[in-house]
Amino acid sequence: MISETQVFTASDGYRIHYRTWLPESNAPKSIVICHHGIQSHSQWYHWSSERMAESGLAVYFPDRRGSGLNSDQRGHADHADRLLNDTRQMIRIARRSYPNLPVCLLGLSWGGKTALTYALERGGIDRLILLYPGIIPCLRPRLHQRFLLWFAKTHDIRRREVPIPLRDSKLFTDVAKWQQFIEEDPLAIHDVTTGFFNCGQDLDRRCKLGSTTRIPAMLVQAGKDQIIDNRATEAVVARCCPNLTTRIWSDAQHTLEFDSNRVEIFTELINWMSRDESP
Repeated sequence: MISETQVFTASDGYRIHYRTWLPESNAPKSIVICHHGIQSHSQWYHWSSERMAESGLAVYFPDRRGSGLNSDQRGHADHADRLLNDTRQMIRIARRSYPNLPVCLLGLSWGGKTALTYALERGGIDRLILLYPGIIPCLRPRLHQRFLLWFAKTHDIRRREVPIPLRDSKLFTDVAKWQQFIEEDPLAIHDVTTGFFNCGQDLDRRCKLGSTTRIPAMLVQAGKDQIIDNRATEAVVARCCPNLTTRIWSDAQHTLEFDSNRVEIFTELINWMSRDESP
């Protein structure tokens, strides 16, 4: 397994760091393009990325603009299409190295809304995986916060910082060492801009417009998730993805990367990604 950190320049000039995990043979079976959560970054998911690479998958995992290793404009994105364009560029970079391979888009938590919207609107991918996607969260802005976000959107106030309502590491995992990791992570973000929040709301809206994709899709959820409304999220994803496989890990708590059963979880996931869907 070969791991590297690289940088590409987005179409608006922003420099985006991304990590790759590639099979030692450099002869992968398919490409996986990953999207992380609102607070995290690609290094949170190095364990599963290594397992995927060891199984013959080429993993490309960008830190979302304003997150992780990307120090410029922390916690900010101007609009939803900016993030979708970044995804398109990452796919093109991966395909330059492996032009004939199928592409799987993988979205975790907040990144699930970006991955799903891309699959619905842009297409050009072969599979979709949504891990505990943040499409219908349990934790939502209160009435006065929604008013402030509406005011910011209507008056084009994009750079005002607001806190992410996920300060408690116990929301992510019940494993103490990973709680400590989250609390001490210097690259995690804890505040985002009003522009970013409204970008997320726009992605939520676009997921629910009625578009569908026929590609094979898999939804994996954590049974004890306190961040995501599992039933409501599954209903949205099932409408968007008729060719859907669902899996819920009843004892897991949001971030499956940090779950005590992660070997079993990701073995099953990799087996699904490696399955031949041809007639």
